[in-house]
Amino acid sequence: MEYLLHWRMTLAKDELRRGTRSVGEIALAIGFQSSSALNTAFIRAVAVCGRS
Repeated sequence: MEYLLHWRMTLAKDELRRGTRSVGEIALAIGFQSSSALNTAFIRAVAVCGRS
């Protein structure tokens, strides 16, 4: 499950850097139902990565 989350966050990060799609479009493209769902997952991923 962690691998899938990491992969999705990597895809989202790459798309955001390109700057050609909205957050909502990216969210739908990588399997989230909304931009807020992507945002929630991103916050969780950052929290997990910050743990020692």
